[in-house]
Amino acid sequence: MDFSFSTVTVGIVVILLILLISWSLQWPVNIPPGPSGYPVVGCMLMFRKGNPLDVFRKLRAQYGEVYSMRNGVNLVVVINGEATLKEAFIRHGDEFSDRADNIITQLVLQNKGIGLSSGEYWKKTRTFALSTLRNFGFGRKSLESRIQDEVAAYLDVIEELNGQPHDLKEITVLAISNIICSITFGNRFEYNDTKFKRITSLFAENFRLNTVGSAVRLFPFLRFLPGDMFNIKKLLQNLRDIKAFVDEQITEHRSTFEEDNQRDFIDAFLSQQNKYGKEDNIFEDLNVSASVR
Repeated sequence: MDFSFSTVTVGIVVILLILLISWSLQWPVNIPPGPSGYPVVGCMLMFRKGNPLDVFRKLRAQYGEVYSMRNGVNLVVVINGEATLKEAFIRHGDEFSDRADNIITQLVLQNKGIGLSSGEYWKKTRTFALSTLRNFGFGRKSLESRIQDEVAAYLDVIEELNGQPHDLKEITVLAISNIICSITFGNRFEYNDTKFKRITSLFAENFRLNTVGSAVRLFPFLRFLPGDMFNIKKLLQNLRDIKAFVDEQITEHRSTFEEDNQRDFIDAFLSQQNKYGKEDNIFEDLNVSASVR
């Protein structure tokens, strides 16, 4: 029998769809009960209208303090109630400390840094970050002086506007970012610095695009579609540009590094990197970039 290429293609697509639907309907053993949802999309259609919190409240009333549901291809366990949360995250904190993979940041930052890593890697990175930030004034009086200096610069910029109408959102973002930069990079940037303004705008754009781009976390295969209807490529490029900026700061710090004169977070990281070398991958450049991005 002579089958055309299109017939074979349709047959393959149908088989793949059947396998995908069959897989999406499978329910692992020993997990809490919950709504079954639909093939492939799971329970996403439940959230298409109204307040998502109301949906979660109704499911809680129906299934109890702990229930399961599928969001796209991801199985989610929802925990409610103070006692249940304490049981999970305090008494059994080690079992619940890992973070779910984020395909977008994984492709660029490989799940490094404080906000993306898990387990022992996360614990060591967090411990180092907290102790280092305290040493450079975070949560202390010395941070107050950095804030006061930035407020003075902020007010100078406003004064230069001469009372003309102006959207202060950009200037305010730059001021807040400068306080963080003074601890992380050891210096602040002028508000008209082109590179600094571009990096802060990339952060803002990624926050805006993240809602649409989150679709790829539910359906990872979407990143292979032609075009960029879900802003995945744009999100990835923004992350690469931000990482490149931080990598540039690391390179500059490495060329001027002095062990006895540590200026900021990156210097502290480089000090540990020199101390442990390749024996401890916590202090690798990629983890620095992911931690301060």
